[in-house]
Amino acid sequence: MTIAASPGQLVIEPDQQFIIINNGDEPLRLLWDSRTYVIEPGDHKVVPFDVVRVYYGDPRSVGKVEQKYDEQREIGGRKNPNAYIAARNAEVDRLAVLYGLYAGREAELPTHPKIKDVVITTIDRIEVFCPAVDPEGLFTYAYREANDNVQDTATLLAVMQRKMEQQQHLIDELAGRLSSDTPDDDEDVGIDVPRFPE
Repeated sequence: MTIAASPGQLVIEPDQQFIIINNGDEPLRLLWDSRTYVIEPGDHKVVPFDVVRVYYGDPRSVGKVEQKYDEQREIGGRKNPNAYIAARNAEVDRLAVLYGLYAGREAELPTHPKIKDVVITTIDRIEVFCPAVDPEGLFTYAYREANDNVQDTATLLAVMQRKMEQQQHLIDELAGRLSSDTPDDDEDVGIDVPRFPE
Protein backbone atom coordinates (compact mmCIF):
# COMPACT_ATOMS: atom_id res chain seq x y z
CA MET A 1 0.00 0.00 0.00
CA THR A 2 1.34 3.45 -0.87
CA ILE A 3 0.47 6.48 1.23
CA ALA A 4 0.77 9.73 -0.71
CA ALA A 5 0.06 13.28 0.45
CA SER A 6 -0.57 14.56 -3.05
CA PRO A 7 -0.33 13.22 -6.62
CA GLY A 8 3.08 12.81 -8.17
CA GLN A 9 5.11 12.95 -4.98
CA LEU A 10 8.32 11.06 -4.41
CA VAL A 11 7.81 7.68 -2.75
CA ILE A 12 10.50 6.99 -0.13
CA GLU A 13 11.17 3.40 0.82
CA PRO A 14 13.32 2.25 3.75
CA ASP A 15 15.63 0.17 1.55
CA GLN A 16 16.59 3.12 -0.68
CA GLN A 17 20.07 4.60 -0.90
CA PHE A 18 20.52 8.36 -0.63
CA ILE A 19 23.32 10.79 -1.40
CA ILE A 20 24.52 13.19 1.31
CA ILE A 21 26.48 16.16 -0.04
CA ASN A 22 28.69 18.14 2.33
CA ASN A 23 28.99 21.75 1.18
CA GLY A 24 30.44 22.84 4.52
CA ASP A 25 33.99 23.46 5.70
CA GLU A 26 34.21 20.56 8.17
CA PRO A 27 34.04 16.81 7.55
CA LEU A 28 30.81 15.03 8.52
CA ARG A 29 31.11 11.85 10.61
CA LEU A 30 27.91 9.82 10.56
CA LEU A 31 27.66 6.46 12.35
CA TRP A 32 25.18 3.71 11.57
CA ASP A 33 25.15 -0.05 12.03
CA SER A 34 28.81 -0.23 13.17
CA ARG A 35 29.94 1.73 10.11
CA THR A 36 31.31 5.28 9.96
CA TYR A 37 30.51 7.46 6.95
CA VAL A 38 33.01 10.31 6.64
CA ILE A 39 32.04 12.95 4.09
CA GLU A 40 34.78 15.48 3.46
CA PRO A 41 33.97 19.12 2.61
CA GLY A 42 32.88 19.41 -1.02
CA ASP A 43 32.36 15.67 -1.28
CA HIS A 44 29.36 13.34 -1.23
CA LYS A 45 28.63 9.78 -0.17
CA VAL A 46 25.93 7.22 -0.87
CA VAL A 47 24.33 6.13 2.41
CA PRO A 48 21.43 3.92 3.50
CA PHE A 49 18.09 5.50 4.41
CA ASP A 50 18.69 4.91 8.14
CA VAL A 51 21.66 7.33 8.13
CA VAL A 52 19.39 10.04 6.71
CA ARG A 53 16.59 9.15 9.14
CA VAL A 54 18.83 9.24 12.24
CA TYR A 55 20.80 12.43 11.48
CA TYR A 56 18.29 14.53 9.52
CA GLY A 57 14.91 13.04 10.44
CA ASP A 58 12.46 10.86 8.59
CA PRO A 59 11.26 12.86 5.54
CA ARG A 60 8.06 10.76 5.50
CA SER A 61 6.96 12.17 8.87
CA VAL A 62 3.97 14.52 9.00
CA GLY A 63 2.51 16.89 11.61
CA LYS A 64 1.57 15.31 14.90
CA VAL A 65 0.60 12.02 13.27
CA GLU A 66 2.43 8.83 14.21
CA GLN A 67 2.25 6.38 11.30
CA LYS A 68 2.50 2.62 11.76
CA TYR A 69 2.38 -0.15 9.22
CA ASP A 70 -0.23 -2.84 9.65
CA GLU A 71 2.47 -5.38 10.43
CA GLN A 72 4.94 -4.52 13.20
CA ARG A 73 7.65 -7.08 12.41
CA GLU A 74 10.61 -7.46 14.71
CA ILE A 75 14.29 -7.46 13.74
CA GLY A 76 16.66 -9.11 16.20
CA GLY A 77 14.12 -8.96 19.02
CA ARG A 78 13.32 -5.26 18.60
CA LYS A 79 10.65 -3.40 16.69
CA ASN A 80 11.42 -2.76 13.05
CA PRO A 81 12.18 1.01 12.89
CA ASN A 82 11.02 1.05 9.29
CA ALA A 83 7.55 -0.18 10.29
CA TYR A 84 7.01 3.00 12.28
CA ILE A 85 7.21 6.64 11.24
CA ALA A 86 7.41 9.16 14.08
CA ALA A 87 5.32 12.33 13.97
CA ARG A 88 7.10 15.36 12.47
CA ASN A 89 7.09 17.26 15.76
CA ALA A 90 8.63 14.24 17.55
CA GLU A 91 11.35 14.03 14.89
CA VAL A 92 12.11 17.75 15.26
CA ASP A 93 12.26 17.40 19.07
CA ARG A 94 14.61 14.39 18.74
CA LEU A 95 16.88 16.23 16.30
CA ALA A 96 17.01 19.32 18.54
CA VAL A 97 18.30 17.13 21.38
CA LEU A 98 20.74 15.33 19.04
CA TYR A 99 22.26 18.65 17.97
CA GLY A 100 22.22 20.19 21.48
CA LEU A 101 19.45 22.76 20.88
CA TYR A 102 16.84 21.33 23.26
CA ALA A 103 13.36 22.71 23.97
CA GLY A 104 12.42 26.08 22.55
CA ARG A 105 15.24 26.25 20.01
CA GLU A 106 13.95 23.76 17.44
CA ALA A 107 13.56 26.55 14.86
CA GLU A 108 17.37 26.89 14.81
CA LEU A 109 17.83 23.39 13.33
CA PRO A 110 18.08 24.49 9.66
CA THR A 111 20.89 26.91 10.52
CA HIS A 112 22.87 24.53 12.73
CA PRO A 113 26.47 24.17 11.40
CA LYS A 114 26.12 20.39 10.92
CA ILE A 115 22.86 20.79 8.96
CA LYS A 116 22.87 24.06 6.99
CA ASP A 117 25.53 22.99 4.47
CA VAL A 118 24.15 19.51 3.83
CA VAL A 119 22.07 18.54 0.81
CA ILE A 120 20.30 15.17 0.63
CA THR A 121 19.19 13.67 -2.66
CA THR A 122 17.92 10.40 -3.99
CA ILE A 123 20.19 8.36 -6.24
CA ASP A 124 18.41 10.08 -9.15
CA ARG A 125 19.51 13.51 -7.77
CA ILE A 126 16.05 14.55 -6.51
CA GLU A 127 16.56 16.77 -3.48
CA VAL A 128 14.81 15.60 -0.31
CA PHE A 129 13.88 17.97 2.54
CA CYS A 130 14.08 16.24 5.91
CA PRO A 131 12.73 17.55 9.25
CA ALA A 132 16.16 19.03 10.06
CA VAL A 133 15.77 21.58 7.23
CA ASP A 134 11.96 21.58 7.07
CA PRO A 135 10.71 21.42 10.69
CA GLU A 136 7.22 22.64 9.72
CA GLY A 137 6.75 19.83 7.24
CA LEU A 138 6.11 21.96 4.15
CA PHE A 139 7.41 19.08 2.03
CA THR A 140 5.84 15.68 2.56
CA TYR A 141 6.70 12.40 0.92
CA ALA A 142 4.84 9.21 0.28
CA TYR A 143 5.91 5.83 1.56
CA ARG A 144 5.29 2.24 0.64
CA GLU A 145 4.76 -0.28 3.39
CA ALA A 146 7.64 -2.70 3.81
CA ASN A 147 6.39 -6.17 3.06
CA ASP A 148 8.52 -9.27 2.62
CA ASN A 149 5.55 -11.24 1.33
CA VAL A 150 4.92 -9.52 -2.00
CA GLN A 151 2.25 -11.41 -3.91
CA ASP A 152 1.56 -8.87 -6.64
CA THR A 153 3.86 -9.71 -9.57
CA ALA A 154 3.76 -6.18 -10.98
CA THR A 155 4.82 -4.70 -7.62
CA LEU A 156 7.59 -7.23 -7.22
CA LEU A 157 8.90 -6.50 -10.73
CA ALA A 158 8.76 -2.73 -10.09
CA VAL A 159 10.71 -3.08 -6.84
CA MET A 160 13.30 -5.31 -8.54
CA GLN A 161 13.62 -2.88 -11.46
CA ARG A 162 14.15 0.07 -9.08
CA LYS A 163 16.83 -1.82 -7.17
CA MET A 164 18.59 -2.79 -10.41
CA GLU A 165 18.53 0.85 -11.56
CA GLN A 166 20.02 1.98 -8.24
CA GLN A 167 22.77 -0.62 -8.50
CA GLN A 168 23.50 0.33 -12.13
CA HIS A 169 23.72 3.99 -11.14
CA LEU A 170 26.26 3.14 -8.42
CA ILE A 171 28.26 1.01 -10.87
CA ASP A 172 28.27 3.82 -13.45
CA GLU A 173 29.36 6.35 -10.82
CA LEU A 174 32.21 4.13 -9.63
CA ALA A 175 33.30 3.40 -13.21
CA GLY A 176 33.31 7.13 -13.93
CA ARG A 177 35.52 7.78 -10.91
CA LEU A 178 37.97 5.08 -11.91
CA SER A 179 38.32 6.40 -15.45
CA SER A 180 38.57 10.09 -14.56
CA ASP A 181 41.91 11.87 -14.54
CA THR A 182 41.31 13.30 -11.07
CA PRO A 183 40.22 10.91 -8.35
CA ASP A 184 38.29 13.60 -6.44
CA ASP A 185 36.35 14.92 -9.43
CA ASP A 186 32.85 15.47 -8.04
CA GLU A 187 31.57 18.08 -10.47
CA ASP A 188 28.73 15.79 -11.55
CA VAL A 189 26.98 16.30 -8.22
CA GLY A 190 25.27 19.38 -9.67
CA ILE A 191 24.39 21.00 -6.33
CA ASP A 192 26.73 23.66 -5.02
CA VAL A 193 24.66 25.29 -2.32
CA PRO A 194 21.93 23.74 -0.17
CA ARG A 195 18.42 25.01 -0.86
CA PHE A 196 16.07 25.39 2.04
CA PRO A 197 12.30 25.72 1.89
CA GLU A 198 11.23 29.34 1.98
